Amino acid sequence: MDENSRNLNKTYMSKYKPIEITPKEKAEQLITSVKFSKGQSIDYYDGILKPLPSNLYYKECALAIVSEIFQFMKDDDEESETCYWANHPKTSFWVQVEREIKNM
Repeated sequence: MDENSRNLNKTYMSKYKPIEITPKEKAEQLITSVKFSKGQSIDYYDGILKPLPSNLYYKECALAIVSEIFQFMKDDDEESETCYWANHPKTSFWVQVEREIKNM
């Protein structure tokens, strides 16, 4: 490999920030991020503290977030008439995150 090819390869490889979190860790992070507190939530209509929804609710919220990411990728590819996101390495990461959330 000549010097120009090496530099081009370095530029291409540095174009994408490496994923430094596992799909399982990201799934846990998404579920945790939708929780309000450890034991209660506030109903803003009447201000009364009420029990938090079940973990199923948090999973559904996290899956909705991942679904929005997939929809963005699809819409962006359609608008730009490319397959950028369809072939992007992070797409498979999000597929794995979705799988992890479903398995929790």
